[in-house]
Amino acid sequence: MAITIPTNEIYRAFYSDYNEGKSFMYSHTYGGNVLGCSVALSVLNILEEEKILEQVNEKSKYLKRRLHEGFADKAYVGEIRTLGLINAIELVEDKK
Repeated sequence: MAITIPTNEIYRAFYSDYNEGKSFMYSHTYGGNVLGCSVALSVLNILEEEKILEQVNEKSKYLKRRLHEGFADKAYVGEIRTLGLINAIELVEDKK
């Protein structure tokens, strides 16, 4: 889902009949598309009904804990960073 809001100055500069070739198409192909909106609403419903975000939070805590348990004390691991289910392990030549 997206929205584009031009300033009045930009809007007026492009305001004309479409046939004049001056029109500013300030939306995209799927702007306000009924099918696209329906799909987005369905995805939101699934996220809520299946408690996807709660599952991600629990799984990310588990993954973070396991990564720290398995790698934090290794000489070749500098830092373990986590953002949800995205994790990064910094590999170093020798942690000091």
